[in-house]
Amino acid sequence: MKDEKIVNEPLKAHQVGMNNITDLFKDQSSVMNTINELVKAQKNGLDIRDFLNVQTTELENISTGNLMGLANQKLNEGAIDLGSIMNVASTLLKNESVMNSLQGLGKGNESAAKNTAKASVDLSEIKEVNEQHLVQMKAEMASIKELMEKELSQIKTGLESVHDSIQKLSIDIMAIKLELLDTNRVVLGLGEQLSSKKKKDKNNKTS
Repeated sequence: MKDEKIVNEPLKAHQVGMNNITDLFKDQSSVMNTINELVKAQKNGLDIRDFLNVQTTELENISTGNLMGLANQKLNEGAIDLGSIMNVASTLLKNESVMNSLQGLGKGNESAAKNTAKASVDLSEIKEVNEQHLVQMKAEMASIKELMEKELSQIKTGLESVHDSIQKLSIDIMAIKLELLDTNRVVLGLGEQLSSKKKKDKNNKTS
């Protein structure tokens, strides 16, 4: 009974850890959120490759880490002795179902590591798509800039044409003023001539 407890506790703890990892990778939206956070972190200067390498190493070593950690804890507490551990280990190695379970856990770790590697590939694809969008945006901005420059050039040409028309109109108005002045002079001259003629006619009649 005591030996079963010693074996079951680390195995249960390890299984809980593996279940947590499996649930994490089952939730696709959680993985995508993680990738999005990694993209943001990369923009802030974090090297994503270092992060993924650490995660992969931890996934590969989780089995040994959990079991050895719990075993050391029990040894320190004096709950078990080394001879008991050796006997239990020997029994486990001879038990086919236990070995199958351990192999299954190893495959679970391998699957989790593959999922992490896939996340790395997805991240690279996202980065590539972002770069393509950036290039496209730059091209569109350049096209918009070119169109704006053409429109501004057309507006400038139109304003220059309006300015020329205004200058020409001013000249025409000045010419009309001059013509009106000349006409006034002619009218005044005719008026004076007519007045002079009337005076002469009046004088002639009087004499």
